[in-house]
Amino acid sequence: MRQVRGIAGVAPTLHFPVTTTNVDQVKTNTTNALEMIRAQLGEKPADYTRKYETTFEEIKAEIESVLSSTGSTGAALEDGKELTQLQVIERVLRHGLVAFEKNEGTATYEDIERWMVYTAQDSMEFSRMKRDAELDIRYKAFKAGSKGNAQPVANWSAEYTQAIDREIVTEKRKRYEQIAVTDFSKDESAIAAELVGYKQPVQDKALDTLIEQVNIFKPFLAKQVIQAKLVERNMDGQLSYSKFADWNPDARDNADLYVETYMMLPGKVDEFLNIEEANKRYADVRMKTKEEVLERMDGVQANAASSSSGGGASMGAADARRAKLLAEIVSIQSRTQNSNTTEKVADGETELTKEEKEAQIEAANLAIEQEAAKYRVGEDVVKAKGLVGLTFLSAEAASA
Repeated sequence: MRQVRGIAGVAPTLHFPVTTTNVDQVKTNTTNALEMIRAQLGEKPADYTRKYETTFEEIKAEIESVLSSTGSTGAALEDGKELTQLQVIERVLRHGLVAFEKNEGTATYEDIERWMVYTAQDSMEFSRMKRDAELDIRYKAFKAGSKGNAQPVANWSAEYTQAIDREIVTEKRKRYEQIAVTDFSKDESAIAAELVGYKQPVQDKALDTLIEQVNIFKPFLAKQVIQAKLVERNMDGQLSYSKFADWNPDARDNADLYVETYMMLPGKVDEFLNIEEANKRYADVRMKTKEEVLERMDGVQANAASSSSGGGASMGAADARRAKLLAEIVSIQSRTQNSNTTEKVADGETELTKEEKEAQIEAANLAIEQEAAKYRVGEDVVKAKGLVGLTFLSAEAASA
């Protein structure tokens, strides 16, 4: 006969309801969130006192009015063509406006892409910003539609009656009650005030810098406004040629330059330098072409990436050269018109070559590695700063 050992009887248990309050949890969540923000952003910028009283709306309206009066349409940069002085000034001012609005969260993707995206690295940062914004929208939608700590309804009296070991039911009840009182909400006003402390000094300084740039460019912009109005009146037949030439500053300067540079082309008879070529040879300042500007931007960004540290150690010389080479490859590909590809696909788009696909994959992998390197920290940092917010430490904080 086989013997079986069993449990007989009902064990007595005691139940103590959870007494955790919502206020304590909100304070704890807010404290943890503030610590993560400080670990991610580092020290707060020094307080900045504004030099001017002009608001952003006023300076934006002034810039829009002046640029429209000059006849500038914000045309895209052309390949192989030198930038004009008006194009440089317009892009500097537009960049300042859009950068301010981007930090305030009011800029559109179209303006950011048009006035702030130039290089391949800018394109990757722009794509990452759009992806993060989309994820944030999805999270807010999920949070709005979530019912919170939803849990099944339990009849504890029936479960106590049916269970042989009441201790298991008691532990289950205790955990259900703990989940019911758990709250992940935070004091959003305190977090917003902390973020304002980081953003406000930077925004105030950027606004004053934008105002100073407008003051520097005002003489040139005023000259462009006068010229645009004179050209408009001359086209309408309201000015004689003599008055147009007398009142137009550029017309007088070009006429004087033409007289001083009255030169024949080498080996040519009765063929003289045109005004554009003469201006290039005798002007004090030569404007850079689109390719030269983008090459300089690529170099500055590559140097910044190679000098940044990740995980407490700086990037090696071989990695720096590799990053620079990949950035140049992606930059060249973005400017070419797929000259090496002639095969067409069904959608009317050009198919990338094998080398272009490999270069894009390498560039994407490099961007992922650089992004991951920002959040690597050493054991000494863990011992010094603890575990809270380590995944949000910047490179400067991680190497400190």
